[in-house]
Amino acid sequence: MSDLSIHKTYQLDLPRKQLFEAWISPDSVIPPASKIEVDPRVGGYYRLFSGSSIMEGEFLTLNPPGQVVYTWEWDNNGEVTQITVDFKKTEDGTEIVLLHSGFQSEESRAMHDKGWDSYVAGLVEFLKANS
Repeated sequence: MSDLSIHKTYQLDLPRKQLFEAWISPDSVIPPASKIEVDPRVGGYYRLFSGSSIMEGEFLTLNPPGQVVYTWEWDNNGEVTQITVDFKKTEDGTEIVLLHSGFQSEESRAMHDKGWDSYVAGLVEFLKANS
């Protein structure tokens, strides 16, 4: 397996606890996802449904409200990656530090890189609209 990975940092003006809880909540359905199933515990699962695609994985670490680590696989394609998200409290809100590792191709890494920016923007929009 290649060592291709994504490192991202986002500065958000939202509370750390709110962001952590939204990250693992079945209520935080961010387009293009249409449904989420979540069992937020170590060894638990999540499934995101988007059209005919299913993204799924297993929670490896849950340290509320500071960190979540989980696996990720798109449509059972055999490329199982790992996502580590750290939620760091700042004066103005929260810094999210994301590491997504284990990609098998640059094409897959690039697609997910763009997807993270879209997801975080959608999450912020969702939280602000529902607060």
